[in-house]
Parts: sequence; C-alpha cells; structure tokens
Amino acid sequence: MPGLVCKQTLQKIHDKLTERELMLVTAESCTGGLIAKVITDMPGASKIFDRGFVTYSNKAKMDLLWHNIRYLWRRIRANCDGDG
Repeated sequence: MPGLVCKQTLQKIHDKLTERELMLVTAESCTGGLIAKVITDMPGASKIFDRGFVTYSNKAKMDLLWHNIRYLWRRIRANCDGDG
C-alpha cells in the first residue's frame, strides 16, 4: 500500500510540473540520492527532472549549495515584494 500511495503522489507532482512547464531540482543528504532515483525511474522524468545534488558532508553543502540557497531566497524575496 505505501508504494501505491508514493506512486500516486509522484504522479500528481509529475503532472503539476508538466502542466506548469517547471523542472525539479533536488538537494539530498541523508537520503543519498533516493529521491532523485525514484523520480528518474518514472516514465517521462526527463521532462520534469533537471538535476540532483547529493551533498553529505557539511563542506560539500557549503561548497555546492550555499550560494544557490542565498540566490534563491533573494529571488523569492524580490518576487514577493509588493504583494502586501
């Protein structure tokens, strides 16, 4: 039963991303890339999955992800300005 629920949820995510023409990026640590694996096992994954990062050590997280996280938060803040 959990596998079916997971597949149904992933299909909903896949459909929404396809509908909105968005791509997914994952940043994983303790999951060791499992999320990316499950997503890329789905038919049509190349239409919705851009890339995945598995960064286990704190150094790797800082080296590979910190700059991108700061950039993302600046973009979110800029897009929300004026929304009241």
